[in-house]
Amino acid sequence: MVSGIIYVIRNGLQWKDAPTGYGPHKPLYNRFIRWSLMGVFDRNFAGLAGEGPKPERIMTDATHLKAHRTAASLLKKGGCSPSYRANQGWAELQAPHGLRR
Repeated sequence: MVSGIIYVIRNGLQWKDAPTGYGPHKPLYNRFIRWSLMGVFDRNFAGLAGEGPKPERIMTDATHLKAHRTAASLLKKGGCSPSYRANQGWAELQAPHGLRR
């Protein structure tokens, strides 16, 4: 059960896409919600984090952040940030296709 929950969370799957080897997806989801509300994961992670020495640095990997499906159209609609427009990149976006550097 725990392996199935970890697999789904780690791989960013929907619960219904969990491999059948971990059992039906509904009990996986229900157990995850119940344990989350009870603080089981918070206690486990706090215990694991407290075992080792304090790190000198903590880094965050943002590769798993998801953009909304309309985020890709912001450049086409002129919705990009003013700081980007101030740079030469804005001119390149507006230049005709054959005139780009």
